[in-house]
Amino acid sequence: MSGLDSIQQLLKPEKVDQGWRDHNAAIVAVLNCIVENLKDNADSDSRGNRRIFQFGEKKLSLPEVNGTIGGRPIRPDPTFTYADLGLVAKTMTGIASRTEIDTSMKFLDLDLKFPIVANMTSIVSDALIQEVSKNGGVVCDTRAVDDTDQASKIAKYQLWNEEGINFIPTVGASQDQNLKYCNEYAGVGCKIILIDTAHGGVVDVVWNFVVKCIKEESLSNTKFIVGNFGNKAQVNEFLEYLSIKSGKNLEEIKNKVVLKIGIGPGAGCTTREVTGVVEPQASAVAGVATIPGITIIADGGFQSGEGLPENRRWGNFFKVIALSSHNTTTIIPMVGRSVAGVDESAGSPIYDSATAAIAYKQFYGDASTAGKNKMGKSNARTNIEGRVGKTAYAGPVQDLINSFNQAAASALSYSGAKNMEEFRNNATLQFVSASTERESKTRI
Repeated sequence: MSGLDSIQQLLKPEKVDQGWRDHNAAIVAVLNCIVENLKDNADSDSRGNRRIFQFGEKKLSLPEVNGTIGGRPIRPDPTFTYADLGLVAKTMTGIASRTEIDTSMKFLDLDLKFPIVANMTSIVSDALIQEVSKNGGVVCDTRAVDDTDQASKIAKYQLWNEEGINFIPTVGASQDQNLKYCNEYAGVGCKIILIDTAHGGVVDVVWNFVVKCIKEESLSNTKFIVGNFGNKAQVNEFLEYLSIKSGKNLEEIKNKVVLKIGIGPGAGCTTREVTGVVEPQASAVAGVATIPGITIIADGGFQSGEGLPENRRWGNFFKVIALSSHNTTTIIPMVGRSVAGVDESAGSPIYDSATAAIAYKQFYGDASTAGKNKMGKSNARTNIEGRVGKTAYAGPVQDLINSFNQAAASALSYSGAKNMEEFRNNATLQFVSASTERESKTRI
């Protein structure tokens, strides 16, 4: 029996329990796509009005929009989360020990030993910025509350930059004030600025502000992190708009902006529940990653667990890095709750009543009432899309960073890679069933 016959047999209703088919709809859709691909025996990167998703060495031919619900067009492509993916084990050669593996991740001019830390008010503190930087990472600072706070942040950036402490400043997207802030940061040597908005698809606010920044001569040496976006179509529209309005070609634009991807996957975010807008994070990043020559920050959705380093599950971080395989796209993960419980975070400690030791630290999304109050917003009780909660105490952030790098070295060794560049280019991903995902978790 051929591979095609085997898959077609598997897809027959009488062969597979309907409950399994419903629970694994994305897998069934992918298998159907494989059947079509095998039937056509095609190996090109485009065919008619079809497009290719590529994971590692496998290409899956997926149809473009061709269906409707209630007369409205739908996107029939299978969407998926990190739990639906698994890395494929490969033979390791040329290295005797995991200690020889280079786990650093290239992000613009930085070599990072840890995912970028998000600019969340319940997480970011001066102590966290300093300690993460000393251990090979970088934190995005919180936005300035007012001009006085901004002056303090400028002075801090200038001093710490001279001392070799890295962090990424953050501004909003309101036009004149934040353009002034960008120029102030550039004036003290800043090369990367995060433009922080919940929805990067707002043309009149976000896109036009980015155009202003690109056209500003004093910001010619500064790159901008912009987001958040939810899919490839949105990002393509954004890049083309910037190119047209700024007069620069697409390659120049791709070199100027970093795309932050993620609509509501974070632990403290309720956007998907409140709005009904759902872009599963892994497939969102995978789609955008098919655009060549861009840099992506994959913002949230990793579910790495909480508490002390030995309780962490870092695997999803390496899956997202592997989504950049076989093209020139670079993907860097961004964390929030993963570091919320460390000693250095800004969250208030919550003590165990019996032992008087720290048991938890407060954690909340920036779009929660607590987050808006912390940022000095007057509308703290409107447009709430975040939750207030707690996360288990995690100890020093240095221990967490060490834990991540130990896991990274192991992931790379299983994938046959000596460094992150080899891993990015050669890692292979496979779709896994829900039962496989359950099997992958500890059961003691």
